[in-house]
This record gives sequence, C-alpha cells and structure tokens, in this order.
Amino acid sequence: MSAAVITYGGTLLLTSSESFLLTLSGKENEMVHQLMHSMGRASASAQVLTGIGALALGILALVGIAPTIMILVALLATGTSMLLRSSFASGLLMDLLRL
Repeated sequence: MSAAVITYGGTLLLTSSESFLLTLSGKENEMVHQLMHSMGRASASAQVLTGIGALALGILALVGIAPTIMILVALLATGTSMLLRSSFASGLLMDLLRL
C-alpha cells in the first residue's frame, strides 16, 4: 500500500500543471478570465503540496513509522485533492460547453 501512496503522490506532482494549462484559453470577459486563472493556480499549487505530502507519508510508511496511519492520511489527502481538482475541471468544461 505504501508503494501505491508513493505512486499517487508522484502522479499528483506530474499532473499538477494540467489544471493551470487549461485556464490559458482566452475568455470574452476579463473578470472571468482572471477568476479562472487564479482558481487554476490555486488548484495546481494545492495539488503539488498534496503530492509532496503523499510522497513523504508513503516513504515514512515504507520505512515502518506507523504505516497504517501514514497510508490512511495520505489516501485521504490525495482523494480530497482529486475531488477538488475534478470539481474545478468540471466547472471549466461547463464554461467551455456553454454557447
């Protein structure tokens, strides 16, 4: 399980720029563009911090320092980060699909 947590953390780190790059498309309203830009930056930075934390907790669990607690906390954090990122992405897609 600790290897899975390390993998989740690495995946969060590698895909963190995805939400930021999605906001670079031009919007007709400057206020909406600024809001989406700042939300994308916040989502990306939260994902980076969660990925670093999951990597650290996975390594600590692999070493043997309270592995059950470390794994559970890391999985809870990565799940929350994925939930927040998916809500940001779905809001962005709904904005793109609106004609």
